[in-house]
Amino acid sequence: MIGIVAVATKECLFRYFRSLSLHGDDSGGNGADILTAGAWHARTDAVSSCAAVLGAAGALVGFQSLDSLAAGFIGILMLGMGIAQSGGPVQRCIRVVQNWS
Repeated sequence: MIGIVAVATKECLFRYFRSLSLHGDDSGGNGADILTAGAWHARTDAVSSCAAVLGAAGALVGFQSLDSLAAGFIGILMLGMGIAQSGGPVQRCIRVVQNWS
């Protein structure tokens, strides 16, 4: 039950942060980027919590391999989100270095 509440809460956080990042920052700074990263962090937490709940529930009813499968899924999810979120900042760093030359 706690896992389901955690998933719902984290999804609500995602929607709130995403809404703020799209409509709330007109300063021209990187506040929207920070809010977007926070939103995707909350979404990743929600999905990984869902997988953890399913894995634990499967282990409790006798499907021990479901727990390991959920752990592998969470690892792949974290790796994928890290790669996806690093693309923009890496490109900005490359542009800054190119402007120095």
